Amino acid sequence: MDVTLLGTGAPAGLPRPLCPCAACATALGADARAATSLLVDGALL
Repeated sequence: MDVTLLGTGAPAGLPRPLCPCAACATALGADARAATSLLVDGALL
């Protein structure tokens, strides 16, 4: 079984659009994380 994590952020991704919190403020640019998702044997879950 081949498992690949595609995103490890919050369900909406990180930073969240228009969110003023400290976590979102520091997660800009290279630190941005996609919403949680993964591939299992090539199938997107």
